[in-house]
Amino acid sequence: MINTIRNLVKLELTLIVLIIIALFFTDSYLPVELQEYLAINEEATPATMEVIALIFLLVLALVNLVSMLGLLMLKLWARKAYVYSTILIFPLLLFVGPQVDHAIGYTLDQITVLIQGMILSLLIYDGAYQQAVLNNSSNSEGVSAAGS
Repeated sequence: MINTIRNLVKLELTLIVLIIIALFFTDSYLPVELQEYLAINEEATPATMEVIALIFLLVLALVNLVSMLGLLMLKLWARKAYVYSTILIFPLLLFVGPQVDHAIGYTLDQITVLIQGMILSLLIYDGAYQQAVLNNSSNSEGVSAAGS
């Protein structure tokens, strides 16, 4: 089960990188009207609520990224950090405003949401992660005690 969580986290990290790449390279393939809309939105000053939501989103995204790395290294704190940061991101997205993405980026984003749901379900409903972390830490202590 732990390998499944770790593989899903690796897949999510890979998809995040692919989404960022897709955002940079697929805007030119959008219809002209959507490109104009994006250009107008880049020049417009965001509302105060959007700025506040973006700041919170950036903080939560950073916490989420750190928690994913913690999940890969089997840290106990990473479980709660990932669960809470992932759940808190979604309501904040309501305040960001409309988004225009190419189908490639949107599809990758939807796959990422699906993977996040899988990770959340494994972390919330299965005690295997916590048990593996505790076993890993007790094994590490046993090895360091035996090596002394």
